[in-house]
Amino acid sequence: MFNNLKLAAKLNGSFIAVAGLTLILGCLAIFNMWKVKTVATVLSLEKVPAVGLANEVERDSLKTMFQIRGYVFTDETQYLEKGREELSSVKKDIKAAAAHAEKYDLKVLRTNSQIAEEKALAYEGLVNDTVKATESMGKDKDEMNTSAAAYMKACNDFLDGQEKMLDADISSLVGE
Repeated sequence: MFNNLKLAAKLNGSFIAVAGLTLILGCLAIFNMWKVKTVATVLSLEKVPAVGLANEVERDSLKTMFQIRGYVFTDETQYLEKGREELSSVKKDIKAAAAHAEKYDLKVLRTNSQIAEEKALAYEGLVNDTVKATESMGKDKDEMNTSAAAYMKACNDFLDGQEKMLDADISSLVGE
């Protein structure tokens, strides 16, 4: 069949076939690039910011726990104040994550934001309980120190009295 065609017709047919294949491959490449663009857009607008927000929640949570641990170990209010500031940052981060989840309908982030908010509120309650317990222990410690000082005064007074009586006994024995 191709033997009877002239060379020009054969070349034209081959050119049209190659051009058709190129057109089909070009359309296929454009279609795939649109799909990649869609995936890249979802990643850049939804997923990457969600991971960043989750990292902020984690980072501020760790800072909060570090500061509160410092307060528990030292009873210094500067750690408590910094811990409460960090806890405030955690709450802001959680709200930002929840807003991002609502904006882009990210179910996992929405669910985890709700769980994180509940845990942050529970942690805040525990911090408040810790502050009350620490203040109560401080009052008890002050009372114990006052009682210990009174006890030591009584012991020293007793010892002084015993030493005076011993001196008196020794003086009376030496004088005989």
